[in-house]
Amino acid sequence: MIQTPRNKPQTEIQQAAIYAVTDKRDGSKFFLVKSDSCADCYHEVRFDEERLEWICNGDTCKYQHRGAGCKHAQACSEVMVLRRAAAVRLQAQEERALANLASGRQRLSREEYTEVFGIYE
Repeated sequence: MIQTPRNKPQTEIQQAAIYAVTDKRDGSKFFLVKSDSCADCYHEVRFDEERLEWICNGDTCKYQHRGAGCKHAQACSEVMVLRRAAAVRLQAQEERALANLASGRQRLSREEYTEVFGIYE
């Protein structure tokens, strides 16, 4: 296990990207998380519908037995929370824009559009 300067186990991933992948064979979706300790290694993280949690690729994940609750699975869970929040925010913005159209309001200016849709947040 990688140790931090205070001799505590590393609990978050250090890599910048988590890759969302679709398996071409069966269409299942999962994440690939780059390993911090191995240059050419990736952890495959899938959602286990029986256990209702993200599971890392089993025995190759040394952070927790069978990958449940490891830092790779936690990172994927956090990504999904952020994706859901972004989808909810976008839906609310679209509903406000539709309400403006339905009320007969004029087309939004660039500044209003940027404010409503938050593209430069």
